[in-house]
Amino acid sequence: MARIAFVGLSALVASLFIFSVGGAQTATTTPTPTPTPTSPATVAPAAPATVALLPPTAAPTETAARDEAEFDRLRDEALRRPLVYGPADGSLAMDEQNIALATADVTVRDFAVHVTFTNPVSASEHGWDYGLVFRLTDTRAYQLGVHSAGDWFLAVDTAQPDQSGSLTTLNLSANGTNSLDLIALEDRGLFGVNGRYVATLDLSANLDAGRLAVAAPFFGDSAIAGGATRYEDFIVWSFDEEAATPEANGAGTPTPRFATATPAATVPPRPTVAPAEEASPIATTRYTSPTYGYSLTWNDDWAEVTQGSQDDYDLLRIASDEAIVDLSGFPWSGTAEDCIDGLVDYYQGQSGYSDVRIAVDEAGNERRGRDGATAWAVIESSLTSDGATDAYANYVECRPIVVGESMLSIEYLTYAADFEAQESERERMLADLTVPGEGETGTPVVTPEATAGFALGPIGLTLDEQNGSGVSGLATLAEATAKDGETVVKVLVAEAPPGAVALIHAGTCAELDPAPAFLLSPIDENGASATTIRASLRDLRVMDEYAIAIYTSVGDLSQPIACGEIPTAG
Repeated sequence: MARIAFVGLSALVASLFIFSVGGAQTATTTPTPTPTPTSPATVAPAAPATVALLPPTAAPTETAARDEAEFDRLRDEALRRPLVYGPADGSLAMDEQNIALATADVTVRDFAVHVTFTNPVSASEHGWDYGLVFRLTDTRAYQLGVHSAGDWFLAVDTAQPDQSGSLTTLNLSANGTNSLDLIALEDRGLFGVNGRYVATLDLSANLDAGRLAVAAPFFGDSAIAGGATRYEDFIVWSFDEEAATPEANGAGTPTPRFATATPAATVPPRPTVAPAEEASPIATTRYTSPTYGYSLTWNDDWAEVTQGSQDDYDLLRIASDEAIVDLSGFPWSGTAEDCIDGLVDYYQGQSGYSDVRIAVDEAGNERRGRDGATAWAVIESSLTSDGATDAYANYVECRPIVVGESMLSIEYLTYAADFEAQESERERMLADLTVPGEGETGTPVVTPEATAGFALGPIGLTLDEQNGSGVSGLATLAEATAKDGETVVKVLVAEAPPGAVALIHAGTCAELDPAPAFLLSPIDENGASATTIRASLRDLRVMDEYAIAIYTSVGDLSQPIACGEIPTAG
């Protein structure tokens, strides 16, 4: 079973969000576009089908009671360390030749990370894998993951896994979840799955600080055509002497540095999307950009492939059987025509593309133009992949969100032969696209006051130990995207006793209103709870003081064992 190789470690520091146009403006107006580095990953020769993915081997160090105890202690201590990233949710599109990444925009050497993945299918139906890439620099990286065969593995840089072992705690069911925890301290790591210690890792080969990312799949045979791997509660705490902070966007345009699938390589079949929790964007047909407020709706012929938001860059990708649509919002000081030209330049520089040009009509005139502040064009190209060459047509628009400050690019990609047949669907979709304050010069587009109903940003808070319980945790609150006036509350608790419950009270931790305002979902065996409540984040942060309290059971609400106050918005 072939493991997907890195495309050169100098290309390794990317985020999931690979935008059609984006990046801080430099002297040039060429945007840095989308999803992927230019060259496909090199795939190692496949092993015979009868060879197991990873032959079970002894753990790198003997599992000892002291390591298990230290894992539990440090997992609890992490909740008291600086929270430097997350919680973040998203999905990783699958590709047979490339590993998809979603990076935490922090640089750390010593850290604790927690993330929960959702299995794309059952292990009996198709193999899958997912995991973490950490201490990621231009030349080094660790790759740590779990596989549906019931194994875990650790690889250093581009080598094959040199540490691995068997797992008995892995959930292998369709849409089942597995949470991964890693505490990395200097030359060793403590790895756990579903809240239980698994192994102590030798990290002496790379002691440099670096980025950290969730990743899938590591093995080519784990890729499912059109599939994606969902993740949630991607959280990073720093154990460095000085807490890491998110890196500045910098003066230049960000460069894609890790291989993901080139979006225009093929028009994939409609992906199979795993059922999502209520309020998950993937379960709805309406998307709203969290940074810029533009919105798009789509019908049942389309399915979401991925979306995300990081450093003022918002990306949405949806796909049907006939087309791919990308929406990208980003800072931009050039003109809409500059944006179009940048897209042409981008595709002309991509490996495998040829004959990239603005299409012409029967009279020989370029098919490009302007509609008010919006520029549009039809870009034709040929792409050679796996020995076959296909012709594509890409309808692109660049719409200023705030002139001289931000831009929205829209790409509607089809096979060239299908372009005219897709015209009515393309027009219908674009008619449903709304951009608040579109084209206004220097006007802030997204503020709670300017855009009715626009959500406050998500917030996080710590749940501190109460009454000597030894229990602490973390909570996040974010506006639900499926319905206005609702909030998704997620709780993660360390050392939660069986049957523990979480409640929201009016008041402060020192003086809680005895009558709970909201009862949250039961805390599961991993210490996690997720609930959608009928109250807006603005209500919880402006209308009164509220706190989240954890109790040993619903039958004993006499005193909390952990508590945290929801910060007010004023």
